This record gives sequence, structure tokens and C-alpha cells, in this order.
Amino acid sequence: MVSSTIAGCRGFETEAAIVGLLEFEARRRGADMLAYPPVVAAGARANIIHYLEGNQRIANG
Repeated sequence: MVSSTIAGCRGFETEAAIVGLLEFEARRRGADMLAYPPVVAAGARANIIHYLEGNQRIANG
């Protein structure tokens, strides 16, 4: 599921959009919910272990 999310997120502009794709992929595969909130962080926030804001825009590269 994670690999298909990574492959499908090219061109996404925000961390929140990737969280949405991850949740979609989980539900598409039969999950009712995620066990934990996804941590999707880009740029300077990428090294924050429990980063949950998910409101940062993603730069190309």
C-alpha cells in the first residue's frame, strides 16, 4: 500500500493530499480505518517523527 501511494503521489502539492491518497488506498484495499494517523512530512519538517499537521506545500525535487 505504501509503495503504491508513493508511486501515485507525484505532482501532489501538499502533505495533506498525500495523506488523502494513503487513506484512499487503505480503504480501497478493505480497511475500515487506519490504526494510526499517517505521518507525511516534506522539506524541513521531514525529520519530525510525530509531525501531524500535514499542511505544508511540497516543493518539486
